[in-house]
Amino acid sequence: MLVEAMATSLCELSLALRSITTYLRGFALTPELALVRLDRQYGDVVAMAQLLNAGVYFVTRARGYHVLDHPQIQGVLAHPPTASGTRVNSDEVVELFDGGWLQLDAGVAQTRVIVLRHHVPAAGKRVSVGKCIGEWVYELFITTLPVDGFLVEEVLDLYHGRGAFEGVLADEDLEEDPDRWCSYTECGQELWQVA
Repeated sequence: MLVEAMATSLCELSLALRSITTYLRGFALTPELALVRLDRQYGDVVAMAQLLNAGVYFVTRARGYHVLDHPQIQGVLAHPPTASGTRVNSDEVVELFDGGWLQLDAGVAQTRVIVLRHHVPAAGKRVSVGKCIGEWVYELFITTLPVDGFLVEEVLDLYHGRGAFEGVLADEDLEEDPDRWCSYTECGQELWQVA
């Protein structure tokens, strides 16, 4: 059943990538202008190889926590974090580590590894995402976004859907003060406020 689900997911990913690249070609845009965000079901090397072949940037949560054992990642985790902060809607402090570029599997190009870690929650609380090792819970993110253009915090903000455009969209949700009329009719004013 797992193999069947994986094959279905890869087929869906292939169709989505075809749609994305067709859209880009239709507007004479290069694949590097696309950023694909994927959930954990696509966080294995086979799915990442499809994304690399399509030439689009991507960010995904990884499924293979064996990457934590890699000497390069162990070396990064032995040093202070690249950044730290608190999770949105929570007081939980997280540490972020830029693991650098790493080849996850033979025949697949290097990808950038980002590690997020936080303390194991209080007794009785279950960890639904990540891998518990000692006093820490680790989460892995894989991306092809360049280091010189995207800080680890920015990559994770993109993964979690918190891009800089959200503030603009929130502002658009506010209706204009009704004392500002720009139309002689009520329906014209309503249209103005919607626009």
